[in-house]
Amino acid sequence: MSGLTSIAVTDRDDSMRLLYLVLDDANHTFGPPTPKNQESRFRGVFMGFTFLVLIGILFGTALSLTRFLDPISDTTKVALRDRITIASQKLLEAQIKVEDLNTGNGLLSNDLSNLSQRAQNLASRVSSLEELAGFQPIRGNGIQVIIEPAVSPKFTEGVDLGIVLDSDVTLIVNGMFVGGAQAVAVNDYRLTSLSAIRSAGEAILVDYQALIPPYRIVAIGDVTKLERELKSGITSEEIAEISKGYGVRFKVESVSQISLPGSNIPLPKRASVRND
Repeated sequence: MSGLTSIAVTDRDDSMRLLYLVLDDANHTFGPPTPKNQESRFRGVFMGFTFLVLIGILFGTALSLTRFLDPISDTTKVALRDRITIASQKLLEAQIKVEDLNTGNGLLSNDLSNLSQRAQNLASRVSSLEELAGFQPIRGNGIQVIIEPAVSPKFTEGVDLGIVLDSDVTLIVNGMFVGGAQAVAVNDYRLTSLSAIRSAGEAILVDYQALIPPYRIVAIGDVTKLERELKSGITSEEIAEISKGYGVRFKVESVSQISLPGSNIPLPKRASVRND
């Protein structure tokens, strides 16, 4: 650049001086040296012009980006709005389903409560029926009859007619049921509809269990009705005949709050109907 001829600046205006400043490099000036009193002024003008150019470039870039992004932003808003609408609809449907499920659960809970109550009632009913059938222990007021052989044996053809027979026990048991007995036991063996009273020689068997005298027959039920049957009813007349004819002793007395055990016989699980 040392071969270039300096350009006189005396006839140049200020705008030309600004052009010279832009074209100058750090070590050389194409035009004549700028007076010191004007150097700071030109530098300020140049920096201002440069700043304005940069501001313009930034503003144009921002405007271009804004025009470019605005359609994307609107599209995104619409998409988000649609997604929110769909999500809200699904949430509403889920809430309706939850309410339906809660209602269904409430109905099922009521049904379960009703079924539970019915099960308890049935269990109580079954327990009561098992008590009456003889398969569950029972407690209450009632009457007992103690049968003992005659004090003095009465032999006829070598047979002692003064002993207690299975028919004597059966007579008392049947009389108790006639008098309204709810439960009957012989020597603590509970009687059921399947029970049998038999004899094997001189021994009396109840459900194939041999009994040891004296024979104690207990019934739970209405004490007044039971006593009436055994003391003044048909059963009492048969008792009197046996006592008078063979000397067999019968002792009838009331008892209060006595317990009878359940039968040792397993409760039947199956039954069949006979077609005769």
